[in-house]
Amino acid sequence: SHAPATNTSNGPCLSCSHGWGRCFGRAVCCHPHGGCRVGFGPDTAACRRLPAKVLGCGRVATPCLGGKGRCASRGICCTADSCETTNECKDVKFEVKR
Repeated sequence: SHAPATNTSNGPCLSCSHGWGRCFGRAVCCHPHGGCRVGFGPDTAACRRLPAKVLGCGRVATPCLGGKGRCASRGICCTADSCETTNECKDVKFEVKR
């Protein structure tokens, strides 16, 4: 079972995957409309600087899946280390900090 997110970051999101998306968690890089890349590979290398409990960034951190995750891309809800599709997340906007 996943513990609920205890913190959300409020600044612009860290850029990841060569500028394609932004860090949503330590192992999750998301694009607002293009989905998410998950895992500890090169796409999420920049995201390892995030504290372990941080989920989301900016105004993107709309709770989903009963509060266990946050909306990370259109139709996608993520926890710090995994994502699943949901119709809860309809319109996701965020700014990327390179």
